[in-house]
Amino acid sequence: MITAIAIDDEPLSLKVISAYCASISEISLLHTYQSHAEAERFLRKRPVDLIFLDINMPSGNGVDFYRNLVSKPLVIFTTAFAEYAVHAFEVEAIDYLVKPISPERFALAVQKVINTKNGVSGESIFVRADSKTVRVNVAEILFIESLGDYLKINLTNNRKLVTRMTLKNILSYLQPDQFMQVHRSFIVQTKFIRSVSSRMIEIEDQRIPVGESFKETVMDKLGR
Repeated sequence: MITAIAIDDEPLSLKVISAYCASISEISLLHTYQSHAEAERFLRKRPVDLIFLDINMPSGNGVDFYRNLVSKPLVIFTTAFAEYAVHAFEVEAIDYLVKPISPERFALAVQKVINTKNGVSGESIFVRADSKTVRVNVAEILFIESLGDYLKINLTNNRKLVTRMTLKNILSYLQPDQFMQVHRSFIVQTKFIRSVSSRMIEIEDQRIPVGESFKETVMDKLGR
């Protein structure tokens, strides 16, 4: 379980973060604060794993607050201003979320925290599907298909999940020795491939096209 607090001078932002955390079983949001001083007093008594931290607050700059902490948890910065990103990553922030924060983007940031805490085991990932955050066992992913702004994750036993995410984003959470992109719209898990040619891959009863720009890589890795 990852313990966390959130610091933001906007009550609505704290409500959003609280609701998102409540939908992810691996996160325990212990408290929310609207000032740095209150949060710092809590942190002296109770260390946490993660802080959701606004940058531009009346009580000061969030990046400076984080720099001055004696014991530094992991941090995800939340802000309405994209221009602070460089400063946030100077202190090795896990992620940088620009408001308004979507549940899908929030889940991706939390996935990075889980990967960091678990040493990037790659055994599972978290995605938003059916208005909740769902843990997906990576070993059960057959292939992933892009549907515009959404992805269809095809799992064993004919199960499917649809989530708002890009192929590029989800690929960054998958092990390259297990998964490969074979088309601009498809990622496959190589252990489930039944046959491969320069134009087509078969996984179970599905035929997945091989894109022209991916053909050489696919054949080098699988077909020769």
